[in-house]
Amino acid sequence: MKTYYIYVLFLLFIGTSSAICTYDVMCYTCLATVRFIGVEVNQYNKTIHDISETARDLCDDIGGAIVSHECDYIIDNIENVVDWLQNGTSPQIICSDLKLCA
Repeated sequence: MKTYYIYVLFLLFIGTSSAICTYDVMCYTCLATVRFIGVEVNQYNKTIHDISETARDLCDDIGGAIVSHECDYIIDNIENVVDWLQNGTSPQIICSDLKLCA
């Protein structure tokens, strides 16, 4: 639950900060979401279905066109993200492969 609140605060901050360019928001959103997924899988042993539901709730709570688009895109690819994480791929590489980070 602590992860949920940290994640929400992070995304609210980047979603409302005008100082961060759109590409950075995309990348930071992806990194935070992938790390969140990693924690849910590795520490809490949650299923893909459970993680998808929690992540969708987070995206709905956060709102905002930019952030919700990235969240939805990552959730749509959650099986790949979980596989990559379980194979030791870093969040930076995953987000780069998803074309959300350079």
